[in-house]
Amino acid sequence: RFPPGDVHLVDGKPLLSWRVHMLPFLGQAELYKQFNLKESWDSPQNSALLEKMPAIYQCDGVAQPGYTSIMTFSGKGTPFTGGQGPRLRNFTDGSSNTILFVQAGANKAVPWTQPVDLPLDAGNPISSLGQSASGSFPCALADGSLRSIPAGIPAQTLKNAIQHNDGNPAPFF
Repeated sequence: RFPPGDVHLVDGKPLLSWRVHMLPFLGQAELYKQFNLKESWDSPQNSALLEKMPAIYQCDGVAQPGYTSIMTFSGKGTPFTGGQGPRLRNFTDGSSNTILFVQAGANKAVPWTQPVDLPLDAGNPISSLGQSASGSFPCALADGSLRSIPAGIPAQTLKNAIQHNDGNPAPFF
């Protein structure tokens, strides 16, 4: 399974982002062990780790230390709709046709440990991505390949690329 992309609560507070749960798979197991997985992202122990953000989450244009604009899309129709993270076999539109995560505009940056992602606006999905200085948004597909989303992409094409099992595979550009 992929890590869950939604917010899990303990005592009414959100726990940690999927970005934290990816650490063991990114050669950052020692950093992962420093987190208290039963506490919220902004607990004293976990807050102290904000400054230890791995370089892989650093994004051009994001000046605030510990902040990233690497995010998934969340909400109805996306792989991250709630509960446990999705399984690869659930990507029935094809893993090479589905966006797993994206580097949104710097104006969308959040603390890397905070479980916040991009709510899908099905009518205008490009608006969820914020502002791009380059005119495109780097993304990773569920098969691990890297692509770039042009700012002028048709809304329906992007929506189909975000939704993993709607029966409308969008061969990526």
